[in-house]
Amino acid sequence: MLLSVDSFIKEDERLELLCVAHYASKDDWSINTGGGEYWIGNRYPFESKIFDELNNRIKLYFSEYQTISPFCSIQRIAVGLGMGEHSDNYNKTCNFGCVVYLNDNFDGGELVYPKLNKTIKPIAGRLIVHSSEEPHLVNTVLNGTRYFLSSFIYGDETKTAKLANNE
Repeated sequence: MLLSVDSFIKEDERLELLCVAHYASKDDWSINTGGGEYWIGNRYPFESKIFDELNNRIKLYFSEYQTISPFCSIQRIAVGLGMGEHSDNYNKTCNFGCVVYLNDNFDGGELVYPKLNKTIKPIAGRLIVHSSEEPHLVNTVLNGTRYFLSSFIYGDETKTAKLANNE
């Protein structure tokens, strides 16, 4: 199951977050120790209401019994790095993984779903939602830096996870 929503994030919101990420110092970023494949932004004491707005927007796509891990940090993948194949079902109650692309002015960094034989080139502003059980990876970034937000949707183990419109 894949859901793609273009223009999920408003252009002014996207540019503000991208500006914060682009001008952050090296000390504002920490490396992920789970293999060192990508950088993950520290949680910003971000005063903007952008994250609240995005979290309210994403709730519209999911049924009411699910809990949303909020968008609250900016992530990046630098040149020469990618993300190995994995799935997001590390927790039995995790139903969906979500990503919002902040930019698309880089080469490589495609989101790949091997079992679905599908490759998605990131488009700035687009939301991608996938089942937490769907294996995926991110190709190596060849030029530029890939900036994005991610979130996870959790549900009640006794119920079948679904999007609000039954997709």
